[in-house]
Amino acid sequence: LLSITAAFTATATSTSTSTMPWFPGGKLDSRKEVSLFFVYLTVGIDIGGESVVLPILNRFAIEFGVSLALVGTLFSGTALAMVLSNVWLPLFADKYGRRNAMLISMVGSTIGYFGQATSNSFSMLLAFRVVQGLFGGVPPVAMAYVTDIFTPNERPQYL
Repeated sequence: LLSITAAFTATATSTSTSTMPWFPGGKLDSRKEVSLFFVYLTVGIDIGGESVVLPILNRFAIEFGVSLALVGTLFSGTALAMVLSNVWLPLFADKYGRRNAMLISMVGSTIGYFGQATSNSFSMLLAFRVVQGLFGGVPPVAMAYVTDIFTPNERPQYL
């Protein structure tokens, strides 16, 4: 995380051009497009982390000896927490900045994922799923960041 932060800070001030065929426009030739690359990376990590955990949740339920019906609480608890994160995280971003909101979200999600990996009971797993959900509101902050740095005519290309 610290290396991503350092890279974000260093590359956001550089004006070098990099070719990236999968990026809109094909190359990163401005500071705002370099910054946008790291916003895309942050959103990808956030969504990818959840995608890795979802397929194995039923195995945790079996390992902890709870019914598969209780696995639904793992999904609904996280979903409810994500609804709350879509409220508090954009407000935090408005007050303290988009970059800080995305960093705090990544730190909170990391704590949630680490806790899920080391859980030794179903209730502990559920608690860490909620923690991860409370910090999972990166997409709205990323969209606000795009609207901050691009003109209305440029936004459709990057959203």
